Amino acid sequence: MRPILILNPRHDDGFVTFAERALASGAATPEDLQAALRERYPRAVVRARDLSSESGLIWYVYRDGHWVS
Repeated sequence: MRPILILNPRHDDGFVTFAERALASGAATPEDLQAALRERYPRAVVRARDLSSESGLIWYVYRDGHWVS
């Protein structure tokens, strides 16, 4: 199942495109995606949301290692 990415900052088109392409290229875990992102964004962090009531996968993807407004 392909995860839904919650990307931050969402307005950085280059970051969004890079993350989506890395996922499409085979990043199967949050760790895989984080490693791919860190080639271009060294502070990137990817965290899986883990709520017992959710059936889908959601990953939070932070370009700068934390949420920025």
